[in-house]
Amino acid sequence: MFPIKPRTILLFFFAVLLTIIANMLTGKYQDDSQQLLFNPIFSEDLKGWQIRGEKGLEVVADNGIATLESQDKGRSIEVFQELTVSEGEGRFRFTADLQLANVEAGEKSWNKARLVFVQYIGGKPDYALRHVVSSLTGTRGWKKYSDVFRIATNCHVLKVGVQLSQSSGKLSIQNPVYSE
Repeated sequence: MFPIKPRTILLFFFAVLLTIIANMLTGKYQDDSQQLLFNPIFSEDLKGWQIRGEKGLEVVADNGIATLESQDKGRSIEVFQELTVSEGEGRFRFTADLQLANVEAGEKSWNKARLVFVQYIGGKPDYALRHVVSSLTGTRGWKKYSDVFRIATNCHVLKVGVQLSQSSGKLSIQNPVYSE
């Protein structure tokens, strides 16, 4: 066994003290990037958001929450924003809080409640690029979902949104954030 020298104890104590002081003086990490979505808290209902869906499917915005509801697995509905980007903008983060109630998947593996980030190349959506933040079924309480995406250099339009893709149930979204 090694004898513990007073100098070793003093150095250890000094290192601990220095760590504590540095922790107190250093501000905690805060994401201070710019929010790029219009009306992200749904304060003006769905102003700035587009709805794509079939008749009879419901989208409601209330108290900062947008809710999509479908009783038919063969039909789809989505709420989204299309954003213009300039070349070489790099990486972006898309984050949102989602809640699900009795969401049942459709026929295909992607027919679920989804949070999506789709890049348009040459005016068409490129689903070969990674585009799903989350793909969910079932019943779940509020949970934050987030992912970082690299924008393709030839992408000029992005679509960020939430959808019930040929699935049934209720999907709610709040606090969507799209930032650099």
